Amino acid sequence: MNKKYVYLLVIIVLLILGSFSHCERKNEVGLYPIQKDGLWGYINNKGKIMVSCEYAKVGEFAEELASVKVGSVWGYIDKQGKMVVKSQFDLAESFSEGVARVKVGAAGIQSFLMGKYGYINRNGKYVINPQFKNALDFSEGLAAVELDKRWGYVDLEGKTIIMPQFDLAESFVNGIARVRIGNIIGGKYGFINKEGKIVINPQYADATDFLDDLAAVKLENTWGYIDKQGKIIINFQFDEADIFSENLAKVRIGNIINGRYGYINRQGNLVIPTKFEKASIFSNGLAAVRQDKKWGYIDARGKFIIAPQYNQAEPFVGELARVTLEKTVKYISKDGKTVWSAPIKNSL
Repeated sequence: MNKKYVYLLVIIVLLILGSFSHCERKNEVGLYPIQKDGLWGYINNKGKIMVSCEYAKVGEFAEELASVKVGSVWGYIDKQGKMVVKSQFDLAESFSEGVARVKVGAAGIQSFLMGKYGYINRNGKYVINPQFKNALDFSEGLAAVELDKRWGYVDLEGKTIIMPQFDLAESFVNGIARVRIGNIIGGKYGFINKEGKIVINPQYADATDFLDDLAAVKLENTWGYIDKQGKIIINFQFDEADIFSENLAKVRIGNIINGRYGYINRQGNLVIPTKFEKASIFSNGLAAVRQDKKWGYIDARGKFIIAPQYNQAEPFVGELARVTLEKTVKYISKDGKTVWSAPIKNSL
């Protein structure tokens, strides 16, 4: 693989990681992906297998459907495990606002970056034909798409609403979208409205979406928070900052190696001290944090509800969270009880 592909793959990974950290994950149907004997299926919040393990890979349910991989192609099933959109796509993402983002012409590692994205409805019919090099899910009636190395926005009929003009564009959140002018190294982030008008000038080295009407932004080497008018609400003082979730935001003081994470409130006050090696955003009342190289879960007061004991821990999605302990992967409930487990070699 040449340097061009490596560079592009790094960008993709960074974008994926960023999207995970800036979105609270939800579970609309109460089903959770598991892997058994090399194949994937789903359990309910009691640990009972509801969709048998027969798929090469699976996605999470959204709008009552989940993407599943059969052999080398993807389709969609309902919560009973019935295939409602036959397997035919090289990639398939979750449904959002009645449509799903799919990719064709991308089979195999070498051609992965050569396919085109389009959008299908719940019947598997294209509502927007595959034509975009990159694309995001629909949010607030618009989707960010890349065409001819520039990003713009289309509506649910495929009509261009905001002309491709940005070096990167993110989904609309609360009527505002993040955009970047310039490359990934030296570019600057700002914000636009749904008419494509810049409402906060591109001036930040990095930024998050507007959640709870505040966005974390990076100016030079420090992070602070602004409102939708671009007014500084919390001064630039953090070495890392994340979105507000459940009225708390994860921040880091110190460098990425030796720094520690804690949580601030909307007034910028540190309400949970910076004492954790790693941390996640709050989700469903709890946040995963790492202390002494082990992960556990705290509540909004900073009190451990589930003691640090895991090698890895993900945020709670609905009733359950996925964790790993030694050579076992588990789903646990909010009281720390195991509802499902399997050896790692058969699970992740």
